[in-house]
Amino acid sequence: MSHKKLFIPGPTEVLPDILEAMAMPMIGHRSKDYAALQGETTPKVQQCLYTKNQIILSTSSSTGLMEAAVLNFVRPGKKVLACMCGAFSDRWAGIAKANNKEVIELKVEWGKGIHPEMIDDILKKQAGEIDLILLVMNETSTGVMNPAKEIQAVVNKYKDAGVLMAIDAVSAMMAVPIHTDDWGIDFVLAGVQKAWSLPPGLAVAAMSERAIERAKEVPHRGYYFDLLEYVKYNEKNQTPSTPVISLINALNVMCTRILDKEGLDNRWARHARQADMVRNWALSRGFELFPEKGFYSQGLTCIKNNKEINVADLNSALGKRGKTISNGYGKIKDATFRISHMGDIYEKDLAELLADIDDILGYK
Repeated sequence: MSHKKLFIPGPTEVLPDILEAMAMPMIGHRSKDYAALQGETTPKVQQCLYTKNQIILSTSSSTGLMEAAVLNFVRPGKKVLACMCGAFSDRWAGIAKANNKEVIELKVEWGKGIHPEMIDDILKKQAGEIDLILLVMNETSTGVMNPAKEIQAVVNKYKDAGVLMAIDAVSAMMAVPIHTDDWGIDFVLAGVQKAWSLPPGLAVAAMSERAIERAKEVPHRGYYFDLLEYVKYNEKNQTPSTPVISLINALNVMCTRILDKEGLDNRWARHARQADMVRNWALSRGFELFPEKGFYSQGLTCIKNNKEINVADLNSALGKRGKTISNGYGKIKDATFRISHMGDIYEKDLAELLADIDDILGYK
């Protein structure tokens, strides 16, 4: 099967050494060898997320941990505040409703961001009713990055009222710094197939002691996604059910590369440069950016198709050159297109891609 280099929001490019790490000889998930692997991996993930909190390794997509947050952190009679600014944040609200939670919707137009004062205004009036806020840090469908640090600071004012926030950092984690402990984050999750640049099938989260205590107050947390079971098994460096061992080994290898070879600060700076590179290209070619100014993602750029190019034809032509980008998502398909610049995509890769697009579209 011929490989197209992936400039899509996920799955992202996976380099050969990571694929090789997944070809490890299999070990028993209750063996000392596996416990050693998880015991080696977890502190590295903590370092990447600037935290001492419990690390959850879930053999699932990110959706599993999104559902886990709803199941574990909402007490009977309490409500969920869902911050909705695109397809995936809308979907999280749907997950809460599917689990019979009462949802307050804070909804903005696609392309707009969630401003901290919007949440503050609601919590001033309803903090005692709300147990959990759902925030998508980086809305993959629109290229909007919400100010998680500033929003968390607002939420922290209402912790005595019992308000927790869960953050979906699916296309933000490892593209931008997330200072879990300093910001006071109770639960932050992501799948590894985006800025972590691993194959899909594993989700990771950091969970605070406060979140653990909340889960103890919640009956009927489900079975597969009972986060207290994960915490209990963490004591033995195991997971409650069979983990995706090969992917956890790849995560361990990836953490070593990030921490020891690239370095966290260099990684954040690279992603910022790459985001600027794509945004500047788009603007210089007469396109507009879809997100509200000041809310631009560092992991992917969502470009308004104001020049009315045929995105499908562009992608078909790129495919013949061994590359692929992403059309717009859902209701903004064809009205936008998206270029990912996260994970193991580098500036030289982007330079080649943008030169190809210029050539295909006849830009000089």
